[in-house]
Amino acid sequence: MKEQKVKLVLYSISIGIIAFIVAFFLGTPLNIALSPMMGGIINAVITAMIIAIGCKGAPKFGSSIIIWVSFSIPAIFTLTMGPPGFHKIIIAFLTGLTMDILFAIFGRTKLMYFIVGGIMSDVMTILTLLAMIVLSMSPESVKKLSEYIWLLIPLYFFLGGIGMYLGFNVYEKRIKNLSIIKTLFGN
Repeated sequence: MKEQKVKLVLYSISIGIIAFIVAFFLGTPLNIALSPMMGGIINAVITAMIIAIGCKGAPKFGSSIIIWVSFSIPAIFTLTMGPPGFHKIIIAFLTGLTMDILFAIFGRTKLMYFIVGGIMSDVMTILTLLAMIVLSMSPESVKKLSEYIWLLIPLYFFLGGIGMYLGFNVYEKRIKNLSIIKTLFGN
């Protein structure tokens, strides 16, 4: 039993780090070429897909927290998840906790993955804006984000939901049958 918990934790950490690497290397060029908002929009779907794969593979309370905190630690020094800073760990913890609570209450159906993905994206967006305001970070970004928050909340809800829904399907149709997953979790 203890070995299974260790595997779930290591899997969750790996997913968080993979999600960060993809988000960073996809988002950074998009932020430079297009804009941080466009980079965030495209990244929302891809990151949510990877997070969903992590949540499907480790369907235990606390796994979402581990995934997001693992994502946030290397993000501290980058523009991934907003301006650099240690506040990202708190944002990640609260985002993961929200997900874990919702999954614990409502289950892990395909529909719930869509809903949790949408809420996850909105929680992260709102907490990032609040952190930027409280920590007096990047006033021009706060102004721009505040102006568009009414548009971003439904947009990120949809994009995060679609990403988690797609990740759910990818896991079910492809990943759960991989020999490494069967070896790790005995599926």
